[in-house]
Amino acid sequence: MWLHSTPVLLGIVTLDAAGDTVVTIPADAVFGDHKIVVQALDGSLIGWDTIKIDTASQVGPDGEWLATVILAGTGKRRRADANRLSSELSSWRG
Repeated sequence: MWLHSTPVLLGIVTLDAAGDTVVTIPADAVFGDHKIVVQALDGSLIGWDTIKIDTASQVGPDGEWLATVILAGTGKRRRADANRLSSELSSWRG
């Protein structure tokens, strides 16, 4: 899973039975609009969505933001803690 505008690897993740996983947005991520990009291990695109890292966001105890990504079936979508990330929700594009 990647954070783009300048690509940052957020981690190689495993989805649970519901298709959920959690990624951490680094504390030094630039404020503004970004994309979260999900790829399979072979590099093929699974989907992506836009997020906005807000300057008013609260950070966790380690100075990092948390985002939850849901990739359940065809209803792929991203869910983010509204106190930490703000975004227009839209369909995953893949």
